[in-house]
Amino acid sequence: MQKPLCEREPSFRRSLQSICEQHQLFVNDGQRRNRAKDVSYSVVSTPMLHVEIHNVIVPTLHISLGVYKRLYDLFEMECHRLDVEVLKQRAIGRSLDDEDDSLATDFDKKVEDELSRQRRVEKDLQEKRNNLEELEEEVPLPLLNDLHNSTGNEMVNKVQMLRADIAEMEQSDGKAELEFGTGPITSSLDDVLQKHKVNRQAYHGKSFVGNHVNKCCQIPVIEDLTAQPRRMTDRLHLDGLTIAASERIKRKAAEIGKSFHEVFLSFADVHHAINHANPISHSDMERTGTTAEFADLQKPFFT
Repeated sequence: MQKPLCEREPSFRRSLQSICEQHQLFVNDGQRRNRAKDVSYSVVSTPMLHVEIHNVIVPTLHISLGVYKRLYDLFEMECHRLDVEVLKQRAIGRSLDDEDDSLATDFDKKVEDELSRQRRVEKDLQEKRNNLEELEEEVPLPLLNDLHNSTGNEMVNKVQMLRADIAEMEQSDGKAELEFGTGPITSSLDDVLQKHKVNRQAYHGKSFVGNHVNKCCQIPVIEDLTAQPRRMTDRLHLDGLTIAASERIKRKAAEIGKSFHEVFLSFADVHHAINHANPISHSDMERTGTTAEFADLQKPFFT
């Protein structure tokens, strides 16, 4: 069993010599990997290059690329959630009978599809509720009050299945269905990137290359990108929504832009401080110190 942190002994600082010595212990024990943790501090091979650990350079650029990709994915996800909310509210506020060809965009078709889906779910729900009500009237009251101990009865089993189906349908009824990245706000982010000559890779999960991350860390790009959620909500047709729903969506768009504007600016500061080929100056070290501030700022997005 793993020991609690308070009961563990202090770990020692590894060195090239200690790694070689621990590997020899691993060899002497018969090279059994399942015992390496206890015998050789998990050292199971010799170093590829005999270079002291304090001389090994951390691949800061690759770390930056991974962190930026993660931050952008989170930004994209927040925009997608906003798209889903717009879709849901548009479906609530619009009827298929009020179809307007002048607004027949792809997103309008998605609104109609969502409205049709919600109507089908509501119709199925009502049918199941009616069936459940009729069935419960036929089941003897003692059995109905003690369903868990009456599972052998066929009618009781049907009641339980209907109740479970209704609960599941009621839970999914309030969730709008929209394929990720197809909403107007999320899909418009790629247009902003392309305007600044940033093209995400078609493979590797649409990752970014180094030059593109450098460009995305420029203030004009950050400001343009994070302003897009609010810019798009202003362009969308929200007239059919209630005033409260419309203001809630616009406020959420502004909050997303503001939060990620701060995150991307802090990341850019750290990125520029650690990714260069020049000797590190005292100012660079102070700038790199903003890593702690950046970590605190982005913590809510990773938890």
